[in-house]
Amino acid sequence: MLPSKHRLKKENDFAFVLKRGRRTQGEGLYVKIRANGIPETRFGIIISKKVDKKAVERNRIHRVIAQAIRDHLSGISAGLDVVFVVGSELKGVDSSGIKQATEDLLKRAELM
Repeated sequence: MLPSKHRLKKENDFAFVLKRGRRTQGEGLYVKIRANGIPETRFGIIISKKVDKKAVERNRIHRVIAQAIRDHLSGISAGLDVVFVVGSELKGVDSSGIKQATEDLLKRAELM
């Protein structure tokens, strides 16, 4: 789990980023990024039931993405709100594939 100061918690924060953020597409997921005006970068992860009906699988994907973010937290730009939206293409992908897709997307979005 990400530290509390690095998590998006409120529905309004998610909506603000999703509505006005810039989008970067990756393999099986995309990211929306918006400046937040505070020194910390905050992250949110959205995984729909369309990805997988089983909460166990959705939670596994969430944990792997959060771990990839946590591994690179010190090298990520500050002052942003970032929302990862997971697509159904990641269903059935192993943990190393999800982690690699997340890291590639962070680089593509120029966050690292």
